Amino acid sequence: MFFVFSLFQSKGSFSCRLNSGSGLSSKSLICAVSRSSSDSVRSRKPENVAIVGSGIGGLSAALALLKTQNTGVDKITIFESRKGLDTDLGGALNINGGASVLINKYDLPIETISRPFSKVVARNADGSINGGRTLFELDLDKAVNNNPRAQETLRNHKNGNLLMLSVMRDTLQKMLYDEVMATEKVEIVRRRVSWLELVKNSKARVILDAADVFESEFDLIIGADGVKSVVRAFLAGNGSQERANYSGIRVQFAVNSKRYNENTLTNGVVSQWFGNGGFALHYGAGKDNELIAFPFRSTRKSRENSEYDSASIQDDCRHRMETCGMPLEIVNALDRCDRFIDTSTYYHKILPSSSNGVCILLGDSFHAMPPFLGQGANQSIQDAHVLAKCISEIGVNYSNQQSALLAYERIRKGPTAKIITTSRLAGWMETQPAPLGTFIRNSLFQALSSADLTARIFLNSSIPEIL
Repeated sequence: MFFVFSLFQSKGSFSCRLNSGSGLSSKSLICAVSRSSSDSVRSRKPENVAIVGSGIGGLSAALALLKTQNTGVDKITIFESRKGLDTDLGGALNINGGASVLINKYDLPIETISRPFSKVVARNADGSINGGRTLFELDLDKAVNNNPRAQETLRNHKNGNLLMLSVMRDTLQKMLYDEVMATEKVEIVRRRVSWLELVKNSKARVILDAADVFESEFDLIIGADGVKSVVRAFLAGNGSQERANYSGIRVQFAVNSKRYNENTLTNGVVSQWFGNGGFALHYGAGKDNELIAFPFRSTRKSRENSEYDSASIQDDCRHRMETCGMPLEIVNALDRCDRFIDTSTYYHKILPSSSNGVCILLGDSFHAMPPFLGQGANQSIQDAHVLAKCISEIGVNYSNQQSALLAYERIRKGPTAKIITTSRLAGWMETQPAPLGTFIRNSLFQALSSADLTARIFLNSSIPEIL
């Protein structure tokens, strides 16, 4: 609701070697992954791990493997196509269950870079200055206090603070990056995963853009490479199930990072307005940013995490907001913003199997979900924690690596599949385009609020499902 190389066989490992020919680019990296049962079932813990992708999920995976005791991991290599951290990529993240993991499990001080919120107020958008009638109010502090599981998991164990936080995506990514790169165990290789194909003898080759020689053997590959994951395509056997599905909803973000004024926002409150075909959110994000998010229905897709000309997005966003009846308060707030982003939202059907004993999926590559419950980053962080925990128990509760990876899948599939379904339904309901649909949506929100079910729906997705 809210928010490579010539192939060679190395038992149980992922192998890389430079290849300058074979009809590919003059310098390309081909990494071989054994898929045969004899090679993929490792009885030992993985020592050398590759992570594809250095977003929130990939960096959280590296952090979890480093912070969790007895994982056996000695070396982590992160593959990332971008040249560095992109500070203009994405808007804000709402962190709750993920904050519980990062703070209570790994002692990462994300409260220093985030802004707490304790209340959500939703109104009907009727074109007036401040918006129409109130549809529901959600007191998060009260909701958490009334739920024993939430009270245990959604508060900072040291200071008791409510772990309902907003943080800018790039700021959290930088904190994670600095934390994992502070150890000599981690290396980042800035090369793009460009292709993966099945070959004979139950193996696969991953082709990476390469500028020089890189050679290593990996015991485990974690695919955290987003909605268009190459690792996912490999595990799916290039079938249709690996493709991300467009939800039919785009989101335009407006960020005020230079002229922020605390007086422009009510501290700790997220304001929402629901109109015909779209809705708007307005809140403080991170320590010193103001953020507006405007999800709306659209048959036309934009590229994943793409940023276009700011002026054209601002004009388009203003026009769409006015058409949906958004209050002048939120429309005029666009003038304070200095950065605009237009992105499509996607979801995945979870694969029947997301592992072959050597490769495993995490985050959006595993379970991309629309953002309407604000759970994408939270679930990626929880994936990382559960995966590291399962790996640490190889030789104790699990006989081999494959058993541990299957346990991870089993633990994470249920909660994430439920959130995908619920968030798709929430997005469909929240962006109702017709007057009748809008009336039904608004009436439903008021009924849920009267029955005290709004808090239950929010907490059901926010409470971390971790070991």
